[in-house]
Amino acid sequence: MNPRLRLFGSFAICAVLVWLGACSGTPEISLAEPKAGATDMPSLPSETAVHTQVSITQATSEPTSTQEAEPVVYLPAVMGGWREYIHPLYGFSLLYPPDWSLQEIQDAEHTLSGHAIHLVPDSNPLVRMQIAYKSAGDDMQLTRTGVGSGEIVPKGAVVFLGEPIVRNVLVLEGKDLTVLYGGGEIQRGELAFTIYLDYTGLPTDPTALSAELEAVVDQIVASVKVQEPARVVSEQDSGGTVRLKVDDLLTVELEGNPSTGYSWEVMPADNPVLEQVGEAAYASSSDLLGAPEKVTLHFRARTTGEQVLQLIYDRSWEENVPPEKTFEIAVVVE
Repeated sequence: MNPRLRLFGSFAICAVLVWLGACSGTPEISLAEPKAGATDMPSLPSETAVHTQVSITQATSEPTSTQEAEPVVYLPAVMGGWREYIHPLYGFSLLYPPDWSLQEIQDAEHTLSGHAIHLVPDSNPLVRMQIAYKSAGDDMQLTRTGVGSGEIVPKGAVVFLGEPIVRNVLVLEGKDLTVLYGGGEIQRGELAFTIYLDYTGLPTDPTALSAELEAVVDQIVASVKVQEPARVVSEQDSGGTVRLKVDDLLTVELEGNPSTGYSWEVMPADNPVLEQVGEAAYASSSDLLGAPEKVTLHFRARTTGEQVLQLIYDRSWEENVPPEKTFEIAVVVE
């Protein structure tokens, strides 16, 4: 055979084979298309997760982050008629509504004995606010070890002692069960705090923490102030003189026994420079019934001047009977 014809035939055969190979590759491309489509499948779980997150967010009240609203600040106009509590040792004070009860934790078996107060609205004893405190260098544990079931959702912030702290809210089935202020220990100067608001009832209860109640607690948190510790005087100081400056605190600690019917009574003054802060507090060092108690009263220097602070220990229903004891101290406010 002519060599040229042989070469042309070989070339033609190769061309046919190449063409057949290209045609036979078409099914491979068509089979690969579903694989390309399969790469879109993982997007379904991510979309499901997005919808789940949306449903959680919708179940809670706005705002859901500290950037979406201005922090709550102290509003004195809202607190007209509120009571003032002062801690004479740690030197902080706060305001709380007159229809709330405040209790210092003094039970020796309580892990926060001497380092916490509870505030409870009279209208709902299942609601409890706790403020725990200590010196910043103290190694005692203030933070709780856990919370109940639910989703932690940030809802705004509150200005606490000059700086905002986040409000982390435990939400379950659309109900607020706990508010964790600051997310843990809050250090301000030489003090450290933890602040919680809890609904102690069942999660299945129709209502838990309402928006109105949380707003009240936000104002309690915002009202906290830290000042110089109070000047403390006792019965041994009776007959002496104490010098203060305006807004200074004076704490009077006396011995009493309410079970006998006797109590300490503050006598009125003609031109007072002091105002009493809160009610007298009673603390007993013994579990025995009828044991003597320490009575603590707080006063604030409201203006410059002089006053003799006088208290008498008597039975209020007895007339024309001299008091059992008398306490007097001259106060000079500069």
